Amino acid sequence: IVGHSCGGGFWIRYLSEHPDVKVGKVILVAPWLDPAHARSGSFFKFEIDKKLIERVKELVIFNSDDDEEDIQTSVEMIKSAIPTARIVEFHKMGHFTHKDMQKAEFPELLEELMK
Repeated sequence: IVGHSCGGGFWIRYLSEHPDVKVGKVILVAPWLDPAHARSGSFFKFEIDKKLIERVKELVIFNSDDDEEDIQTSVEMIKSAIPTARIVEFHKMGHFTHKDMQKAEFPELLEELMK
């Protein structure tokens, strides 16, 4: 499973709320959980299941050092709940959009998917 931005937040919520679901690798690219609850209403008001990691083969988070503060906070929230999540840090990739990355290809994501 791959989720970007609020799609990453969606997958964390879905997997947290469905303890019967087991999946392979989960890759979250710049996951957003709306930590201030300012833009998503109650959608992201949930508790991250600390046992979620037992139901996935691996949880990988792609994070860029220059992404927005909400993203950095969201990554910290996930790391706090699931310390064994593997964080892959990037430099100056922004929110991993075409504009921020200055390219259309994302070979690092493809490589991670193929592992």
